[in-house]
Amino acid sequence: MPCLGSVKFTTQPSSKILKSINSGDANGTGKVWTVTPGKLNVALANPHPLNCVTFHPEGQLLAAGSWAGEVRIWNWVTASVVRVLQGHPASVRAVAYAPSGDYLASASLLGDVRLWSAPSGSAAGGYQAHRGPVTGLRYIAGGRYLLTTGEDHQVRIWSGTLGQACGEFGTEKDPSPALCVSVSESGRLMAVGYHSSQLKIFHLETGALAAECEVPRVPVRCLQWLHGEEFLASGSDDNVLRVWRLQDSKASCVRHCRGHTRPPVSLSRSEQFLASASDDFTLLLWTLAELIDREGCAEVSPACVLRGHSDSVTCCSFSPDGLRLVSGSKDKSLLFWDLVDLPGQISHSLLSCHRDWITGCAWASRHVASCSNDGKVRLWDPNTGDCIQELKGPSATLSGVCIMADLVLSASGNGELMVWKDSGAAITMIRAHPHRINHLAAFSKRAAAAPGWPSARSRS
Repeated sequence: MPCLGSVKFTTQPSSKILKSINSGDANGTGKVWTVTPGKLNVALANPHPLNCVTFHPEGQLLAAGSWAGEVRIWNWVTASVVRVLQGHPASVRAVAYAPSGDYLASASLLGDVRLWSAPSGSAAGGYQAHRGPVTGLRYIAGGRYLLTTGEDHQVRIWSGTLGQACGEFGTEKDPSPALCVSVSESGRLMAVGYHSSQLKIFHLETGALAAECEVPRVPVRCLQWLHGEEFLASGSDDNVLRVWRLQDSKASCVRHCRGHTRPPVSLSRSEQFLASASDDFTLLLWTLAELIDREGCAEVSPACVLRGHSDSVTCCSFSPDGLRLVSGSKDKSLLFWDLVDLPGQISHSLLSCHRDWITGCAWASRHVASCSNDGKVRLWDPNTGDCIQELKGPSATLSGVCIMADLVLSASGNGELMVWKDSGAAITMIRAHPHRINHLAAFSKRAAAAPGWPSARSRS
């Protein structure tokens, strides 16, 4: 059940109208606002507290799900109720219109999804999507598919109108939180590391399990694909970096890399090296050619050790040319490393550049992004060390950051994804997960999977 006094927001397709639902009083109230200058257009009374809202693509209609298991459709322009859709056995937790506006999907506290004909309001179908509450609904690929998320730790893909299962990420045998993800360069495979000492590889196109790695009974903290879809590196709580080789749907550990005295928590790859950041205050550089040598030794030693931080190193990222590396730490500092000649040297030290732990960093062509538990994302000039932009979202804590072209994405401790332009303009906020996002990964989709499927995923 949602907390009393909660407010949910979403924008009309024109992005000029904002609507909110306040479930704080006995009777839910839907409110429609003009974004600028924040003018209240209409308040829509409902006999039951409300959970969720969405606009019809054409903008004049909005649908809201209530605690009574109903979906109420309003014409907010005339402040009139168009129809009430009934059929859910419990509170409606999520609603979504198809991009065409022809269908409306709704989901409940008991995990069922119902499809409705938007023009007529008649039931078009229904199915059990999750064991337990559905936490999110979203049409993707132009309405061809419907994505659902649930408190059963499942992300599932369904055909947009038929309700046929098309893909699934995770299995009901794995309720353990996912701690890290890594997507192969082709965009075909996604590796997921779990707190329960599991490491699994999925086909992104179908969600099917491609391989499972036998890790000792310790959490897997970080992952990085090394060479195509054949070699994968993992770091775990036994302080060991492992290299896995994927062959014929089987994954076997071919290399043990020892050097850290505490768990490695972040990995980054260049054309020449793999960097590992650890709770032992250090970064290790490993020669990539040795890690992926099919005939090499099972034990590999690091090429060099980078020391400079005064607390746990939480993140690292190579520059696009692979000649420099940035690292962030619980000491609230960013260090820029010049790796043209080993053992490398610090070129810039941004001491106390955040007010709390640095939790993520990413290096793009024009700038470096960092995020922190102080709730801020900062963009830096990698050549001068100057802060060129500060981005502040609604969350008090951030757990990860990545850059895609001119977009900056951050993950939060309360399950939200925030998207900005690198100019500083906020684009959108996505309620991606019900709890903390542990890891954020982004990639360019190159495979022939259905367009519009998620390109990044992390579970709390």
